[in-house]
Amino acid sequence: MAGFVPYHVNVNDIEGIGFGTFAQVGRVGKSGYVVKVPSNNAYEYFDREKMAYERLGHHPNIVRFFGEACISSGEEVLRGLILEYHQQGTLDKIISTTSTRTLRAEWARQVIEAIRHIHSCSIVHGDFGCHNILVTSDGSLALADFGGSRIDGSECLQFAPAPYAMPGRHQDQSDPTERNDLFALGTVLYEISSGHLLWRDLDDNEVRRRFAKHQYPSLEGVPGPLAYIIMRCWRGQYATIDEVANDLEKSRASPIALFRTRLVGLGLLVSLMAVGVQIRRGGFHRPSGLISTPLLRSKDWLSSLWAFFHGTQRG
Repeated sequence: MAGFVPYHVNVNDIEGIGFGTFAQVGRVGKSGYVVKVPSNNAYEYFDREKMAYERLGHHPNIVRFFGEACISSGEEVLRGLILEYHQQGTLDKIISTTSTRTLRAEWARQVIEAIRHIHSCSIVHGDFGCHNILVTSDGSLALADFGGSRIDGSECLQFAPAPYAMPGRHQDQSDPTERNDLFALGTVLYEISSGHLLWRDLDDNEVRRRFAKHQYPSLEGVPGPLAYIIMRCWRGQYATIDEVANDLEKSRASPIALFRTRLVGLGLLVSLMAVGVQIRRGGFHRPSGLISTPLLRSKDWLSSLWAFFHGTQRG
């Protein structure tokens, strides 16, 4: 990034970008930096976020952190976090804009890698969603806003909105785990692949009710492998982000490699069919242990083998 890092800033040089309950964010002049300043003396959130960024270090899918700034405001000196400025803003604001399927597939990979990195650093985001994912100038994604995160099992200070909240999670609970982030990941992946926010016209209570009753939106139009991952996230069938990443990697296998694997499997299937027919006719001596007797006696052993082969390919 070009330009000096503004560690000492006059409040009059800050152009407001956004504000929330616990912080305000402003761009430093026309530079490529923003400062994030606590609102209502919410320094617990400030310190938590600073600790998270310091631990996370530099990662291509985490917003870049440059340290703490001193902000002069009259006789008062405020503290602020210096972060990289991204003009396009958060993903939820542009999710419906036209983009290629290839880009959306890359976005899916990037958000998974972001969660993989923070979990490897013993951090649970707690408020993971498209509203906290920034779009960089080159179209990549960068996860931000760690003020409410849980670090090394500490109390979580902020929780995810209803579309990203695991069923049964209440606002007075302070112990989200990695599984809560994985549930939210399901919604983020759905929104990325569908091009719109989940149930944006429903109130929070209805969203929670649907998730609690396992009533999920249609995944028509979502690529099959990604739809599989989304449903497993929502159903709580992943224990770790590595499992998600492994499923995504398997789904990205090249068509040639997949064809070769299927061809080898088909050859094995045909060979076993021939062996089975020979043994049934008594024209082939079966060495002990070659094919188990229960398998040969089963009327559906071929269909079971076929189902096993195709189930393995799907992952």
